[in-house]
Amino acid sequence: MAAAALFLAAKVEEQPRKLEYVIRVANMCRNNRDTNIDVNSERYIAQSQDLVFNENVLLQTLGFDVAIDHPHTHVVRCCHLVRASKDLAQSSYFLASNSLHLTTMCLQYKPTVVACFCIHLACKWSSWEIPLSTEKKEWFLYVDPTVTAELLQQLTTEFLSIFESCPSRLKEKIMSIGDNGMHNCSSVITNSPFIRKKCPIQTKKNRTPIELTTAKQVSLFC
Repeated sequence: MAAAALFLAAKVEEQPRKLEYVIRVANMCRNNRDTNIDVNSERYIAQSQDLVFNENVLLQTLGFDVAIDHPHTHVVRCCHLVRASKDLAQSSYFLASNSLHLTTMCLQYKPTVVACFCIHLACKWSSWEIPLSTEKKEWFLYVDPTVTAELLQQLTTEFLSIFESCPSRLKEKIMSIGDNGMHNCSSVITNSPFIRKKCPIQTKKNRTPIELTTAKQVSLFC
């Protein structure tokens, strides 16, 4: 069933893999060695039939609903909404990918919630601040009204606990999203200085960009 899930997922994400390749890799993982298999052999034919059968079972179980809503889309939309800098947008997008690789958040929370977490963590790591809107609302409420600051902090704590067990190379790559030479992950999250001037999200009637006075700038629009 695992091979069938991988075979189907590759199709859904528009990165299809040949049936022969999936079977070969599945055999390699199962036997812990490279297994050469004759595509004309009875063994291969039986495995291919089983895989296709299991794929159909998966599709029927899912009701043929394989449209996946990833957090990346919401990250892009939110960054556009608040006119985030290119660096902040890229950092948030990078964290969205790593949340899929390192955590089970995509199974536990809505993609909008995961997107808010990614932007929240990117802001903390990079010492950015997204101010309140002119309606005195937090930015994440425009993405998902059910999100709270407490939930974002909870997800941050969960991510950090997983982050601590990551290989050193991956840690360095993730930490590189901030350009301040940060080394202690936990202290960065709790002690990030928000020294930037707050500027409100503007209404549609007034679209003049408001620039921050510090080195990093964010222009906010509604």
